[in-house]
Amino acid sequence: MLNKSQIVCPKCQRADAVRKVSALVGEGTHAGETSGIAYVQAKHGLDVIPVVQTSVSRSALAAKLSPPKKPTKPSGYGCVGALLMTRMGLALVGSFLLLALFVCTYPFLMTLYQQNNLLFVAAIGLGLALIGIMGIWVLRSGWRDARSTREGRTTYEPRLEDWERAYARWQQLYYCQRDDGVFIPSYNTFVSVEQMQAYLYSTVKRKRDG
Repeated sequence: MLNKSQIVCPKCQRADAVRKVSALVGEGTHAGETSGIAYVQAKHGLDVIPVVQTSVSRSALAAKLSPPKKPTKPSGYGCVGALLMTRMGLALVGSFLLLALFVCTYPFLMTLYQQNNLLFVAAIGLGLALIGIMGIWVLRSGWRDARSTREGRTTYEPRLEDWERAYARWQQLYYCQRDDGVFIPSYNTFVSVEQMQAYLYSTVKRKRDG
């Protein structure tokens, strides 16, 4: 196993500016807590409860060297159903407002409608068209959400495996401050910080495809 004194940058061939990436990220990451109070409604009135909020801040270098982000586990179909019901509620509210607008304006436009029946038919047709458009929007968005959830659930495991491999390689990275790049001591490859994420995943993809 290599000692720190043996780990040299493959670009400048020097070790004095080399640090472990995970150590730099750990040193540049700071967690803080803020406390306060919140008022909540209770049966006997208002209750005061303590609230603690946590926040994480990182230095510019730690942010650039941060590990690959773990893919988010896709939501279940229950969320899709909730979104569908929400959109249906919006569509119903919109339809109700259109109907209320027609009823409220009818007394003022009744004479005009009686003089021109086509105008009355056009108003009815426009309202029905808008309701139909809202219904199509609800159905299409629900189908799109269901398809996106299905695809996300199908691809989640491969993406998670890729992330695990990329994260394992990230833990092996060293950073050279002089050349502003990263490398793995057992490989003779040096990449800039901006290319780090692409390098980690491209290496994983080559191993998986190979």
